[in-house]
Amino acid sequence: MVRDNLNLLRKKMRENDISYFITADADPHMSEYVGGHYKVRTYLSGFTGSNGTLVVGLKEANLWTDGRYFVQAADELKGSTIGLMKMGQRDVPTIISYLDKNLKKGDKIFFNGNLISISMGQALEEVAVKHNGQVIYDSELFDDILNKLWAERPEDSAKEIYTLPSKVHGENTIKKLQRVRKHLEEKDADYIFISKLDDQMWLFNIRGGDIECNPVAYSYTLIGKNKAYICLKDASLSDKLIKYFEKNAVSIISYNKLSSLIKKAKGKLLLDKDGTSYGVYKRLEENCQIIFEHNITEDYKAVKNSLEIENIKGCYLRDSLVLTRFIKYIKENATKKHITETEAADMLDNMRRGIEDFIDLSFPTISAFGPNAAMMHYEAVKGSDAKLSTGGLYLVDSGGQYLSGTTDVTRTIVLGKIHAKTKMHYTKVVVGMLRLMNAKFLYGCSGRNLDILARGPLWDIGIDYKCGTGHGIGYILNVHEGPQNIRPFRRAGEYEAKLEEGMVISDEPGVYIAGQYGIRIENAILCKKLEQNSDGQFMGFDTLTLVPIDLDGIDTKYMNDDDLAMLNAYHKLVFNSLKPYMKGEELRWLKNATRNIRKFSKFNKEI
Repeated sequence: MVRDNLNLLRKKMRENDISYFITADADPHMSEYVGGHYKVRTYLSGFTGSNGTLVVGLKEANLWTDGRYFVQAADELKGSTIGLMKMGQRDVPTIISYLDKNLKKGDKIFFNGNLISISMGQALEEVAVKHNGQVIYDSELFDDILNKLWAERPEDSAKEIYTLPSKVHGENTIKKLQRVRKHLEEKDADYIFISKLDDQMWLFNIRGGDIECNPVAYSYTLIGKNKAYICLKDASLSDKLIKYFEKNAVSIISYNKLSSLIKKAKGKLLLDKDGTSYGVYKRLEENCQIIFEHNITEDYKAVKNSLEIENIKGCYLRDSLVLTRFIKYIKENATKKHITETEAADMLDNMRRGIEDFIDLSFPTISAFGPNAAMMHYEAVKGSDAKLSTGGLYLVDSGGQYLSGTTDVTRTIVLGKIHAKTKMHYTKVVVGMLRLMNAKFLYGCSGRNLDILARGPLWDIGIDYKCGTGHGIGYILNVHEGPQNIRPFRRAGEYEAKLEEGMVISDEPGVYIAGQYGIRIENAILCKKLEQNSDGQFMGFDTLTLVPIDLDGIDTKYMNDDDLAMLNAYHKLVFNSLKPYMKGEELRWLKNATRNIRKFSKFNKEI
């Protein structure tokens, strides 16, 4: 199938004098997750991960992806003739350096300009010009080629949009627009153009359903000092929504008339390089003086207000209660009953659906036993999924979208006896998670300053995980949200955000041993202010996730006294938080799962 796709694609490339064809699973808004219509790379290559770029030349093809997907990509690309480029690894070229080495004079690089960021488009343009070639970014030609290759390409989405009630958002659209306009004044700019979907949903207090698990609607926004416009699909509109935008002095333009919106942009325009497509940029620069700047709306959105925080805490409590009950069931039944990865995921998903304000999952549940858990974003498929059994680790990474927040939590559950080395890895992951969760730091730090707290215990034993430690989490929005993150290195040109009070971020170190097991423990944490003194403003975190950590995976010889105290304190918090909602045998189980533990000497006596 993949070889046939590539052969047909190369035929079309020759017909159009194209030397290199570049595509990813991307939509016009640079979304991380996309609908089926935009999963072009998946269709052509067979690789299903959320991040990856396919570069097809006339003689060879390669796929670039990050450390989350190395194991998965290697497996899914078998027999495809597509090479795997492991991003960030020694001696692995970037896409640009690869092209720089392989381009011949006059070669043409082709991509859909509406499906690639400004940053990437400019880099491709530069390398093409360097070799006296050119970029072709014709979206119509792209669709013409794809439609001939992909006969059953899914239709694009246009679900109805709904507004959030005031008891949910905590700040109305008029005030949010005032904040944006104040920023325009500070930057001496006339307009800001916003393509990112979650930014627009936050700004207008609306939600949609155009992307699975992401409550967003396809849209573009232009805000000036006195006027505001939004492009929306006709099928997404209702009379109620039209009146809502009229009330907030926002004019609606049809999504398929984007050119009308672009013509309204004049003068100095603020534009996000990574959140806007290259194709839109090329049209905007015809009439505007472009000022490249990270979307200010992303900064505003990341800092949750007091009402949002109150709702989020209640949301995590309810979500944690469901996951804790699920863990109890798995611990007690996985080795007695026939339970597969998909059956376990379905059970947890259905339990979440029973929560009162449930909207959707926040991402497809990762339910992975044994070696499958070594693939960070593994997705079990019914019929080929593994059965949970004794003597292994079961990893479940899951979350929900609720009208009170967005959750993301991972637990690794021990089934039966595991090896001593596995316990060491498990304990090191828990220690890293706890040390970051209990961090105290000066205001002004970014996540890069804190990453070592979580990663350090694993680096001490010569192990690393090929991904970041933490990502921002949205509020009734995308489960992955910027600008905040926790990772060891700053990417070139990346906007590095300070950690601000009110930001929600994940804390998820891990160990991934290909062919054996994966371990990840993930809590969501909320940044807060601590004391302020002559040395500055100190910061810390509140934990939002209230789910037991499996003590069967802990070996206390890899923990110091502080680590033990942090684990016991966390379990005390979990027990006291969930206790009012449990009774009888269920409460007894919780008490045991969150019991205090102490160090043991080599003679197995308590110290």
